[in-house]
Amino acid sequence: MKTLETIDKLVETVEKVTSFKKCPRYDRHGNELPPSTGSLEELIESGETQFLQLADAAEDKAKYFFLLGKMYNCCSKFRTKALEALCKAVKLDPDAIEAWNELGECYWYHLNFEMARQCFERALAKSENKISLRNLSVVVRKLGLSMPTDLEKNKYFEDAADFAKRSVKIDPTDGVSWSILGNAYLSLFFGISSEYQHALQAIAAYKQAEKNLEVIDNFEIFYNKGIVLKYIEHYSDALNTLLKTIESEKTWDLSFNTYNSLLQYLDLIMSYIGHKGRLKPKKFYAMIKGLNTVKVGPYSKFKLIFINSLVDGVNKNSVLFGKVLWSVQMDCSFPFSFGLVDANGDEVVITVFNLSIAHRFFIIGDSVAIPNPWFEDVDASHKDKCYKFRKVRVENPTELVVNDKQLPDSCFAKVKFDTLPMQF
Repeated sequence: MKTLETIDKLVETVEKVTSFKKCPRYDRHGNELPPSTGSLEELIESGETQFLQLADAAEDKAKYFFLLGKMYNCCSKFRTKALEALCKAVKLDPDAIEAWNELGECYWYHLNFEMARQCFERALAKSENKISLRNLSVVVRKLGLSMPTDLEKNKYFEDAADFAKRSVKIDPTDGVSWSILGNAYLSLFFGISSEYQHALQAIAAYKQAEKNLEVIDNFEIFYNKGIVLKYIEHYSDALNTLLKTIESEKTWDLSFNTYNSLLQYLDLIMSYIGHKGRLKPKKFYAMIKGLNTVKVGPYSKFKLIFINSLVDGVNKNSVLFGKVLWSVQMDCSFPFSFGLVDANGDEVVITVFNLSIAHRFFIIGDSVAIPNPWFEDVDASHKDKCYKFRKVRVENPTELVVNDKQLPDSCFAKVKFDTLPMQF
């Protein structure tokens, strides 16, 4: 058998395996597809037999070992064999970009991230290509998580975003590259910066990923997008996106629990609003009367602003002062949220992010001063429910003054979130 014919047969064998591995369960409209027959392991074992039979006929040994390693790399059971075959492939042909990329992915699965990085860099040195770039983005972001300082982490995360941007520039229709870019921005947002722009950039990248994926069996995109939407309090979009996650991965509890907890959170807020904290009238009016003595700590030179005077966005050089009417206790993936009443008897929801568990102690009747209040009118809906309320968002709890005392630096605890593990 001619060498070219032999390689073609082996390519066909590997394509059967990779197609089986990537076989979606749902089309882009959410319709379930017919299940595949057999198992991935059985298919690889059958392919392994064919590789052994054609070993002597394959004169291009570098290509032979690359294809063999690529097939083995599709299943964890065969990853050791994959590593051996791919190392032989790059040794025989150091200019083989595909082999270096595949070897990098194999090292990733073996949790050897530094070796994975070196492989992708070797491939990239041969030629600028989207596979090396997008995989480098994933690996560099992973390495950044273990860096000891925020400065070092930020450098890695910025590099990860740069690699992903170069990848989508090469192929703007590649949904995988767009999703990886979204993850890179998400790491910048949650990991270091908390810059609102990074959150918006992550959402924009995920939207591009959705447009350019052939199937909806990519639940990690919807989940990661849903998490950032939840964090920036775009409630309608967050709920709709998390619902897509459930539809595309029907057996995954995390998406289901995240979706339901967000509904529960919003329902709790709506149950409190307009009920004056369920306080008796006498106690409620005594609370308002107590606001005649304004205690705003270091913000005495700021303009005292009332809830009805708040405008959308940040109300600079102003301080909002009131008392705690009620609070909502949820897990740490949610902000500490409470109702605040001002001297006029008006009520607003306060959402405090990055507040440590130990300092989630606000009790009814506590006075709270909020400088530069970031105000928004929430008008969200999902299915048959509507959520309308006024809200002030607090990103840095150390700026708050509670009972005439500014909260200490120790109360600040950055929200942690990492994207779902990447499967190449």
